[in-house]
Amino acid sequence: MVAEMRDLLTTALGVLLGTLALTACSGVPVAPAYTQEELAARCARTGGWWKDSRSYSLVSGHCEYRD
Repeated sequence: MVAEMRDLLTTALGVLLGTLALTACSGVPVAPAYTQEELAARCARTGGWWKDSRSYSLVSGHCEYRD
């Protein structure tokens, strides 16, 4: 009786963890929090200079400040 309950609990826990793993890794791309235009506008508001990216750069742009 105890062994059967332990097996049932283990199976239920495995199903729960498997379901969580499948739903957590959906593969749907997430949109960026801010567009490049919004970031450039915020940069200008705070006194910076927006630098567009170069074709070989991994980042799409950055804000540059001078002290």
